Parts: sequence; C-alpha cells; structure tokens
Amino acid sequence: MSKYNLESMRKLINSKNNNLAEVIRIINIEKENGDEEDITFILEELGIESRICSICENIILEGYCIEGGYKYACSDECLNEIMTREEYKYLFDNGEGDTYYTEFTEIDRSGIPY
Repeated sequence: MSKYNLESMRKLINSKNNNLAEVIRIINIEKENGDEEDITFILEELGIESRICSICENIILEGYCIEGGYKYACSDECLNEIMTREEYKYLFDNGEGDTYYTEFTEIDRSGIPY
C-alpha cells in the first residue's frame, strides 16, 4: 500500500509551493515498487495528468507517448530501450503519427502548472 493518499499528496504539493516538478522528483525517490498506479490515480484526482515510464517506472509529467499510449518513456535513454531513433521518427510521421513527445500536465520553467 502506498504511503501517499489524497491528503498527503495535497500537503506535499503545498509544502513545495505547487512546484509539481519537485513533487514528482521527491515521489520518484521515495516511492516503492508497485506504488506507481496508486500515485497516478491520486494525481489524477487532483487534476494532474501523469504517466508511468515503461522502462524505469518513474512517474512523469512529460515524455514520449509511444503508439498512442502503448508505452511511455521519460527520457531519450528510456526511449532508446523501446526503439531506435529511426523507428521513433517513422512512427512520429512529421507530427501526424500517434508517437510523439508531450507534456501530460503543462508546467512552467519553475515547475508550476499553468
């Protein structure tokens, strides 16, 4: 069972002045294996869209969406574990494909959602 619940997540977010980038960084350090689905559900309840990297299992606010959500990658390194850069470019299809880089929750440079 995750140590996070709706109330503890609200407190963590408030304690970090709504800096979601910092909150996610802390969660990824402190979470235990298997907590990822519970955490993304709690974040969704708070109106924060997130995904789980298919390779490292970190919670992410932005990253690669592969084939419409079949897999997700948080970084170029994790993407390279899923596919080559050439395969990515082919599936990206000049922005017309269902494989792309995106922000699931839009945040500014300071980590605050907008």
